[in-house]
Amino acid sequence: LAIAVLSVLADASNAGGEAAHLGGALLGFILVKNPRWLDWADSRMLQRWRHQRQRSRWERQRRKELELEAQVDRILDKVREHGLPSLTRREKRILRNATERHRRTE
Repeated sequence: LAIAVLSVLADASNAGGEAAHLGGALLGFILVKNPRWLDWADSRMLQRWRHQRQRSRWERQRRKELELEAQVDRILDKVREHGLPSLTRREKRILRNATERHRRTE
């Protein structure tokens, strides 16, 4: 702390950074002495963070589902145009997995 104070007072090359560290140290000291000041963060901010995580997870899952649907549509178009023998092993596996997934959701 003393070096940081001297750096700020002497207008050293990184005085702003040292001042920021001193501010953080002061705030940390105040919060250690008054931990109840952080009670609000436990409830509201934690709930918001959890909600954002759940929403992000849902959006990723939905994006995957849409990509899979697009793949299946492309493969079915290929079957319609060129027949089932034109599919690769990978395409057949994608269709099989999509069918199984569809059956489980019914």
